[in-house]
Amino acid sequence: LSTNDDEIIQFAQGLADERLQIHHRDDRLASSDTSTDDLVGHAAGLIPEGDILWTHVTSPFVTAVDYDQIIARYRRALEEGYDSLMTVTKLHGFLWDERGAVNYDRKVEKWPRTQTLEPIYEVNSAVFLAPVGVYAEQHDRIGGRPYMYPLERVQGFDIDWPEDFQMAEALLTAGVATV
Repeated sequence: LSTNDDEIIQFAQGLADERLQIHHRDDRLASSDTSTDDLVGHAAGLIPEGDILWTHVTSPFVTAVDYDQIIARYRRALEEGYDSLMTVTKLHGFLWDERGAVNYDRKVEKWPRTQTLEPIYEVNSAVFLAPVGVYAEQHDRIGGRPYMYPLERVQGFDIDWPEDFQMAEALLTAGVATV
């Protein structure tokens, strides 16, 4: 656990789990201006060997059972030739950029059924899992051939904006999501 939050550190120490190593992160690496690239370099310096599971508190609906399944799938993915894993949300919508439709050809069919569209994957940032060597060599949380592990939309919900927090609270209140 790498954080500069004393309350979180105190909570983690209270868990008394010998597997949990707590690192008091320098304040310069804990601001809203800190780049993810700087944090990737920091993580690579903290872990001398093994694998790094990178997760965020902004993904509150990923459970311990989910993490176990993700780790098991990661191990199989390595055997299959993948070099890392990242969680994604499968998108089956009409996606456009300033040039027009991105994931379908309007010359073939202007409005195909969304269920038949070729999916595009959005990185939801719930989990990045890679050997520390990927961090050191690629300076990234994923390698050149990441396995895309799909999460259901609610499960992979990522809180980035104040309205996302309100939606997460509403999902919890409605019983749609659990933590």
